[in-house]
Amino acid sequence: MSEIVHHHGAGGVIYRNSEVLKFLLIKQIRWNADSQWTMPKGHLEAGESEEEAALREVEEEVGLRLSDIETIFALGHDEYEYEEDGQANQKIVAWFAMKVGRGYSPMLNKEEGFVKHKWLPAREAIKQIPYANFRVWLEGAIGKISAEEDSS
Repeated sequence: MSEIVHHHGAGGVIYRNSEVLKFLLIKQIRWNADSQWTMPKGHLEAGESEEEAALREVEEEVGLRLSDIETIFALGHDEYEYEEDGQANQKIVAWFAMKVGRGYSPMLNKEEGFVKHKWLPAREAIKQIPYANFRVWLEGAIGKISAEEDSS
């Protein structure tokens, strides 16, 4: 077996508060024709901080700019392993909560396979995520977001 390939990424858990917290999910058609509901994320580029990478990725994937964000704070890291084409991989993703106003409407990057979006309450958003480990992690992250909203 070859060495494990390590990846470092960052992304945004984008939400808005309109009577209930709602979270943005985006549907992506992947390179292998599989589709999945996810949240915007991607690799860190050389010299980027995790927050800079998260902001760049959400702008590239859903058109969210820093000027659209009301609040941003770190949620922590999701770590997981997977195999692709016989190669073992380990990925660490730094996630940031990004609160937007009601007026924000995603502009999906169709070139990267993003074809749909939807705003869902927490429980429904968690159920849409296809990966069990990320569902568990997201549940804890949503708890942190809820606490932040309750304190403001």
